[in-house]
Amino acid sequence: MMANPKGVWRFLRDPKASRWSKAAAFLAVLYIVVPTDFIPDLAPVLGWLDDLGMGAVALTFIATQASRYEAQKLSAAEAPVRPVE
Repeated sequence: MMANPKGVWRFLRDPKASRWSKAAAFLAVLYIVVPTDFIPDLAPVLGWLDDLGMGAVALTFIATQASRYEAQKLSAAEAPVRPVE
């Protein structure tokens, strides 16, 4: 199940969602933006492929985490409410 953009946005904005997941996504995006990385962009093709690969990993990770978040929210909403005795 792939997360939709609105689900990703809700995941990133929800304070109850995993902070580690949000931090990992932020660091992956930061890796792409900051010019210092494992393979410098001065190596024309390899440097770009490095950033492209990290971007793909980051997007996959964010989509997976957002899908899990949406599934948890959905299952919590569908759970039967037991009366308090």
